Amino acid sequence: MDKALIVVGQFKTMKHIYAILYLIIVSLLPAVRVDAGNARTDKIIISGTGDSYRVFDMLARAFDISHPQSVVQVPTAVGSTRGIREVAEGACDLARVTRPPTGPEIAWNLKYRVIGYCPIVFIANNSVTGIESLSTEQIIGIYSGRITHWNQIGGPPRKIYVVNRQIGDTSRRIVENRLSGFKAVTSVVGYTAFNVDEKIQILNRYRFTIAYVPLASLPDTHLIRFRLNGVAPSIENVKAGRYSLFIPFALAWKEPVSDTAQSFLTFVFSREGRRILLKNSTLPADEWKKQQAAGEHRGPPLRPAPHTPRFSLSPEP
Repeated sequence: MDKALIVVGQFKTMKHIYAILYLIIVSLLPAVRVDAGNARTDKIIISGTGDSYRVFDMLARAFDISHPQSVVQVPTAVGSTRGIREVAEGACDLARVTRPPTGPEIAWNLKYRVIGYCPIVFIANNSVTGIESLSTEQIIGIYSGRITHWNQIGGPPRKIYVVNRQIGDTSRRIVENRLSGFKAVTSVVGYTAFNVDEKIQILNRYRFTIAYVPLASLPDTHLIRFRLNGVAPSIENVKAGRYSLFIPFALAWKEPVSDTAQSFLTFVFSREGRRILLKNSTLPADEWKKQQAAGEHRGPPLRPAPHTPRFSLSPEP
């Protein structure tokens, strides 16, 4: 009987200990949840163009890892113009842009800094075979409608379906300014896309299509990437001055910025930031400057794009 009482007493004692431990653990849980919820309390938003979306998404992911108390949000494309307006109005902390503020935007006293330069590449659906390089004359012929079938330039005997950007888009302006004769094309044929993702989706879906995009905006894809006049669209060729089509990736902001935004700016120009740019087909701005006696390239100011009608796109499935 005594042994039984001892066992019961021990059992009650253990239950008592477990109960106390349970209460201690439960009392700590709210604190743990609060800490987890506040793990990332400093947030910034980087809105703007889709041309550099993938580059800034990669930068943001790396920054978040090295700054566990911060989170950087990179929304999908709204364009440079809207990004500039949003940062001026305080709707975002930094703006992804491909041009400096112009016209009335100058009065907003925004800071602007180029982070790197990315080749603009002519691409096609993988149904286009037999062509590795396009000449300036061939590109102008395609976009003007003088060249209508791929077999006219060594490809398959199929119709060419052209995808362009709206008037005033930075990529289009660069192509117009640096491909002699492109700007003189008064009636551009094809379909007008209003962001880079739309272009890529069209080219992935429709056979025998052609377009041009910043190289860094291309995901892992089987799209054909053409050389231009025999020169590959690489950051090495941009740096060496052999490839003339490239677009600036830049940031605009309104001072003063938050501590997190300033930390992100510092990170972008750090050794790790440079590594991420190079890995994503973007030549860091300072490396490009070293090769240019005239300094940083900005190009002529851009004006807001007028309305551009959409053309019918009904290529072969």
